[in-house]
Amino acid sequence: MDKQFPLRVKATVPGASMEMDGKAADVGKKPAIDVIITIKEADIKKLAAGLPPQLTAKIRALDPSGAVNVRLHLAGPVSAPKELLKEGEVKLNNVAFTTSGQRPSLSGLLVLKGSQLSSKT
Repeated sequence: MDKQFPLRVKATVPGASMEMDGKAADVGKKPAIDVIITIKEADIKKLAAGLPPQLTAKIRALDPSGAVNVRLHLAGPVSAPKELLKEGEVKLNNVAFTTSGQRPSLSGLLVLKGSQLSSKT
């Protein structure tokens, strides 16, 4: 399997669905990927409820809410995972947590490009 081939994965967990679409290459020697990962309308409250019990209690106290959309482009050899992220976007839709008697809410777009992060409203 040293040639390039299409790669498509779909997964669903409570609160979110994920899709990975792209290609993989050189699986037998030096595996590499070039894929787009998309997560649409991930419900933070439902995702938090699905975490392991030791984490859930701490997160439930924050009463998380809102939704997140993610689009990431990963490319390169899988032996260098820290270098796979090429670009991406994380869109926050009324993401809120209760802390210290306050409930801040975040909405906007985080744009990732290489090692740089910027935000847009």
